[in-house]
Amino acid sequence: MQQDFRVLGLDCAEEVLALRHALEPLEGVGELGFDLLSQRLTVRFDPQRIGVAALSEAIGRTGMRAVPW
Repeated sequence: MQQDFRVLGLDCAEEVLALRHALEPLEGVGELGFDLLSQRLTVRFDPQRIGVAALSEAIGRTGMRAVPW
């Protein structure tokens, strides 16, 4: 499954790194895609192992706010 998020505060490589560190270790998270100009994060994940709410919470722990696209 794939979910796009608008991530408020996603505007440079440091935020990309913070999001990678927050999301990549989570069980069920696959590929991550970033579009800094539109503040878009695309997450491919296994919905049987992790949900959109857990992804949003993990993003929130970085200090950024995520809104499903």
